[in-house]
Amino acid sequence: MQDPVYLVASQRLLEWQSGFGSTAITMVEHFFESDPAYTTYHTCQEFASEILTDFAYLYEEIGDDPSVGALAMSAAAVERAFTMWAERKVSWDLPVVQSQVGSVARKVKPVRELNRATGKTTGSHAAFSDTNWGEATRYYATDKL
Repeated sequence: MQDPVYLVASQRLLEWQSGFGSTAITMVEHFFESDPAYTTYHTCQEFASEILTDFAYLYEEIGDDPSVGALAMSAAAVERAFTMWAERKVSWDLPVVQSQVGSVARKVKPVRELNRATGKTTGSHAAFSDTNWGEATRYYATDKL
């Protein structure tokens, strides 16, 4: 059995990390909503594929910023969001309500996949976790930013 303080701290860290991934998905979705050129799943998917080329979604230069860890996580989270679109790993529910910017709000969520070990469908393959995105995050922290 593990120490309760460790377990609570680990849970809070996972929640904080998950917030980066959720925020990036939301920001990419707002980006698509704000431009009338992206009204179909196909146009969003095409743009996402293009912007992943040569890390085009990143700024040219960040500089010597002490918050490189948060910037690296943000960069990896945005890469994840565009990668999910590019690889058609998001589902896109048709809008039910209008968003505040006047365009239609869509609900985007990861496509569920079968977990062969449990036999159940899950979205954990798309989670913004160290297992899935740790290598990319560390790459941004050491090489890109």
